[in-house]
Amino acid sequence: MSFLKRDVNLKFILIIAVLVLSIMGFTTFFQSRLVDLANEFNSKTKMLEQVTAKAILEESKAEQLSEKERIIVQDKLALEEKYKSLDGENYGLKEELASVKSELDKTKSRLEDKGSELQLLRWQYTQAEQNLDGLRREITELTAVVNGLCKKLKSFGEKDVSC
Repeated sequence: MSFLKRDVNLKFILIIAVLVLSIMGFTTFFQSRLVDLANEFNSKTKMLEQVTAKAILEESKAEQLSEKERIIVQDKLALEEKYKSLDGENYGLKEELASVKSELDKTKSRLEDKGSELQLLRWQYTQAEQNLDGLRREITELTAVVNGLCKKLKSFGEKDVSC
């Protein structure tokens, strides 16, 4: 029996050794698998953090773009209002310009008419002056004739009221 005991102990030790080696193999396998999983988890966590950071950055950029778009829309509306106002003002100024041009043309026409009237009046004035000069000469000549006649009357001893 001692042989059996020895043989059983040897088998038992062999079974224990196989079990210990199996446990060690499984432990090593699962340890490496766990390390791989931990590394993969850490890698995926880092990627997730990077993606999250990019998403936050993109969200921030999207918010900034949205704010800029809102400002652009407000500015566009303000510019459209100003444009409509200036367009109306421009239309009014064009009408006023047309009215002023029409008034200017009428004033130019009246000025030309007045210029023609002035030329006519100058010509008439010149004619009147010439007539007046002729009449003065005639008066001077007639005064000389009257004076001559008055002298003749005096020489005859006659007196006249006009002398």
